[in-house]
Amino acid sequence: MILALFVAYRLELDNAFWAGITAAVVCQPSLGSSLRKARVRAVGTFVGAAVILLLTSAFPQNRLGMLLGLALWIGVCGFFATILRHFASYGAALAGFTTAAIFADVINAPGNTFIMAATRTSEICVGIVSVAVVVLLTSVGEGRRRLAENLSRVAQQTAAGLADTLAIGPDTAASRSRRRGLIRNVIELEGLIEEAKAESHDLRRRSQILHAGLEGLFSAISASQGIANHFNAMWADATRQACIQWSWMRPAAIGSIARNVCGRPAMRRPDRFWRFR
Repeated sequence: MILALFVAYRLELDNAFWAGITAAVVCQPSLGSSLRKARVRAVGTFVGAAVILLLTSAFPQNRLGMLLGLALWIGVCGFFATILRHFASYGAALAGFTTAAIFADVINAPGNTFIMAATRTSEICVGIVSVAVVVLLTSVGEGRRRLAENLSRVAQQTAAGLADTLAIGPDTAASRSRRRGLIRNVIELEGLIEEAKAESHDLRRRSQILHAGLEGLFSAISASQGIANHFNAMWADATRQACIQWSWMRPAAIGSIARNVCGRPAMRRPDRFWRFR
């Protein structure tokens, strides 16, 4: 932040504080996350600035047209911010925010739109470059190692859970809790993949393989759930059949005991009693 503010003040930018704010927002605990977020913020800022230039050129003296165009663009950005994930969602939201912020500065002076867009973009870029320089000089990047460790751990836990399901049989509260934990761990792996891709160029070419591995883990967890449901259904059927057989055999057993003990035919009363129950 100090480096970003120093450069912004030296360049005599109008709103130098945006450089410091950008540096604070972009800087993340890990190298991969910082580089990924910096790249996405830069793209979102450039796209937002380009859209406000297009709106100004399309509606130079029509505020209503600019407002409608701005509302439509913010709606599009909100839609993509909803369906996208991780930093891509942040970039889509930032594109709409950048357009709205520049529009608020130039609503009374549309002729200064290009200057305001260029200034805002410069301020953001100063913060992004400052963060990139600092994290590249101070961080070694452990995203690849963390991804390998967590992927191996989650794969072992998934295999162990599947084996326990086959061994134990019917589903239990502990097994359901374990599967929910595994699902959370697999979802967290997707963020680690994005972080590792930002640090390693070769992983970008293999991203489809990594995502296929995540789908395989989800399939294994789903298979474990299906096996547990099958065991539950079998257990329920067996219990129901046992109850039916017991309800039919119980009066006969009582009659046999009565004949053996009393030496005479069993009374019908126990039979009626058990049927009533």
